[in-house]
Amino acid sequence: GFTAPSIQTLVAVVPNTGNGTLSAANLQRTVLTNDGASAQINLTLGAATCTVGQQITAFVTDAYSIKLIPYTGDQVMILTNAANHSLTSDSVAGSFVSLSCFKSGKWYPTGMNGAWTDTN
Repeated sequence: GFTAPSIQTLVAVVPNTGNGTLSAANLQRTVLTNDGASAQINLTLGAATCTVGQQITAFVTDAYSIKLIPYTGDQVMILTNAANHSLTSDSVAGSFVSLSCFKSGKWYPTGMNGAWTDTN
């Protein structure tokens, strides 16, 4: 049978102006932006291996890149596919990547726009 999903709250939009490690709460249906940044920002995806159900979108709003750094041993399963490889955006407003953790330790892309590169 079919079970209808429950109604969810709005996604959280979190501007980031500097480097940091995202909390577990920031990895739950969150849109991360670089609104107000004055240089590239480097964001580590959590302080532990990703857990199934975590989901983020990184969205470039200002003319600086966003670097997403997986937790030690985790993999971003687009462009890199290797443990500990990061993903870096271009500096064009409107570029984004959406990542979901469907398997422990692995971030899978669910949407992408703009130029993103594998950075080590």
